Amino acid sequence: MYRYKSQFRAPSPTMMLKKSLFALPLGLAGAVVAAPPDGSVALGLLGSFCAAIAGNLAHEAFSEADKRVAAIIFSRHPTADRNHHVLFALRTAHLDALAVVVYGFDKDWAGDPDPHRQAEARRISDVVTEFIARSRRALITLDNSGSVASALEREVFTRLSPAFLQGLAARGTSVEEIAVTRIGIEDAVLAELALVVPEEELSNTFVRRFRGQIDPGWFEYFLRCGAAAMKSNPVFTAIWTAEQLAALRADIGGLIAELGKIGGKIEIIISQLKDHGHKLEALTEGQLRIAESIAAERHMSIEQIAPILQRLGHQSAPLTNALLAAAFNNLLNRSLSLKFQKDRSAIDRAIMEARSKLSTIDVSSAIAIIERALAVDQTYAWALVAEEKAKAHLDEMARGRARGYFEMAAIQSAVFDHDAAITNLETGLALDPDAAGVWHDLGNLLRQIGAVGRAKIAYRSAISAAERAGDQHIIAVSHAYVSLMIEAEGDRAAALSEYTKCLAIFKRLSTEDPENPRWQRDLSASHEQIGDMLATDENHGGALKAYREGLEIRERLAARDAGNAEWQRDLIVSYWKFATVEPERAAEHYRAALAIAIKMRDAGKLASVDAYFVETLERLIRDAGG
Repeated sequence: MYRYKSQFRAPSPTMMLKKSLFALPLGLAGAVVAAPPDGSVALGLLGSFCAAIAGNLAHEAFSEADKRVAAIIFSRHPTADRNHHVLFALRTAHLDALAVVVYGFDKDWAGDPDPHRQAEARRISDVVTEFIARSRRALITLDNSGSVASALEREVFTRLSPAFLQGLAARGTSVEEIAVTRIGIEDAVLAELALVVPEEELSNTFVRRFRGQIDPGWFEYFLRCGAAAMKSNPVFTAIWTAEQLAALRADIGGLIAELGKIGGKIEIIISQLKDHGHKLEALTEGQLRIAESIAAERHMSIEQIAPILQRLGHQSAPLTNALLAAAFNNLLNRSLSLKFQKDRSAIDRAIMEARSKLSTIDVSSAIAIIERALAVDQTYAWALVAEEKAKAHLDEMARGRARGYFEMAAIQSAVFDHDAAITNLETGLALDPDAAGVWHDLGNLLRQIGAVGRAKIAYRSAISAAERAGDQHIIAVSHAYVSLMIEAEGDRAAALSEYTKCLAIFKRLSTEDPENPRWQRDLSASHEQIGDMLATDENHGGALKAYREGLEIRERLAARDAGNAEWQRDLIVSYWKFATVEPERAAEHYRAALAIAIKMRDAGKLASVDAYFVETLERLIRDAGG
C-alpha cells in the first residue's frame, strides 16, 4: 500500500495567499456571468473579463511560489507519488466516508436473525475496519511499499481530486451530471477493497449502502468530509483554490470561442425585434396613437398592447379606451387576488406566479408560466393511477361478494327454492354484472317460473356480458333462449329471426374448428331447432332440409364414436323427427330409430328416462303400416 513521501514544502508567503483568495471570487464570478441564461452580450463580456482577471492573478500567485508547487497545481491529474495537502486531505475524507458506510452496514446486520449471515457480515466489517486503520497509519508513516496494492491505491488517488471537484460543482443539481465520475471512483475504491475482501464475498447490502442505494452512500459522505477539510485546513484551501483558478484560466480560450455563439443569439434577438416591428406595423394609425397613449399612461410597452388592439379590431378611440380599461382592471384585480395558503400544489404556485405578472399586464409571461407548470405536472396522472388501482381493488371485492350470493342461489335452486335463488342471483349480478353464465342461469330460473319477459331480459344481459368477455358459446345459446321467449310471447317470425343468430355463430365456430365435437353437436341441435319451428308453421320442406343438415352432422359424430350414448340418442331423435315431416316414409324412419334404441337398451346405455323409446317406436311403426 502506498505511503506518502513529501516532495515539497507547503507555500507560505502571505502575498500568494492574498492574491489567490482575491482571484477566487473573480474567477467564480466569471464562470457564473460568462454565460447568462438570457443571452445578454454585455453580461457575457463582463464574465469573460472577470475570468481573465482571475486567471492573471492566479498566474502571478503561482510565479511567486515554489516551482514544484506550481507543477502539481497545473497538473489536472495528480498522482499518489506526487503527494500534497489536497491529496492527503481527500484520502482522509475517503477513509472517513468509508468508515461511515461500515457504521451503517453494522446497523443493517445487527438485527439479522440468521447467525451465519451475522457472522459473515461481522467478518466483512472487521476486515474493512482494519483496512481503514491500516490506511490511516500509512498516511502518517509516509512509506511507499511499491506492492501490487500501490497500483490500485494510485488509481484511487488519481480519481479523488477530479471526483471531489465535479461532485462539489454538481451539488444541488442532477445526479446524472456526475454519474460517470461517481461510478468510476466507486469502482476504484471497491477494487482496492477487493484486496482484503474479494468482490464476490462482499455482502450485497454492503455494496448497496456503499453506492448510496441505502441512505447517502460513500460518494456523498466523501464530498461532505472533503468540504469539511476545506473549511478547517487553510493550506488545503489555499492550494485547492489556486488549482481551480488555474483551471478557470485554462478555460478562457473556450469562453472566447463561445463569443461566436453569442453572435447567433444576437441574430435571434434581432429577429424577435423584427417580429415586434411587424406587429406594430399591423396596427392602423389610429390604433397606434391609442397604443402610444395607453402605454405612456400605464407605463407599459406598446408591444404588450398591440395584440389586444388587433383582437379588438377597428373601434372608436373612446370605445377602445373603455374596453382596454376594463380588460386591464380585470387583470390587475386578478394580480391582487393572491392566496398564500400552505402546501400549495405546483399548479397553484404557478397560478400565483402568473398573477404576479399581471400587475404589469405581462400576459404572455403569465400564460407561459402556467403552460410550463402544466407540462411538467405529474400529480394528476398519479391520482388517476391511484384511482384506477382503488377501483380495481373495489371491483375485486365486489366480485368476491357476488360469488357468495351466487353460491347461495345454487344451493337454493337445488332444493327448488326458486324465488330465494332468483333474489340472490339478482343481488350478486348487481355486484358483478360481467358474470355472463350467471345471467343465463337467472334466465333459466325465470323461465321455469313462467316469468317470460324477465327471462328474456336476463338472456339478453347474458349476451351483453358474454360479448364483453368474448364467450361465443354463451352468446349463441342465449340467442337460442331469447328466441324461445319471443316464441312464447307469440311472435314466431321474430323468434325464427333471433334463432338464426345462434345458428350463424355455431356455423362459424364449427368451420373455424371442424374437429371440435362440441361445436358440431351444437350446430346439429341448432339445425334441429330451426326444423322444429318450420314444422310448427307447416313448412315441411324447410323443416325437412333443416333436419337433414342436422342428421348429417350427427351421423358423422356417431360414426366417430359408436359407444357415445349421447350421440346415439341424438340420431334416434333425428330419425323420429324426420317421420313427422315425411309421413310417406314414416315407418322407415321409425325403424331406423328403433334399431338404435334396441341396440342401446341391450348394451345397457339407454337411460331410464328414455326406456319408453322401444315400446313407443314399435307402436308408431304399426300405426304407420309398417
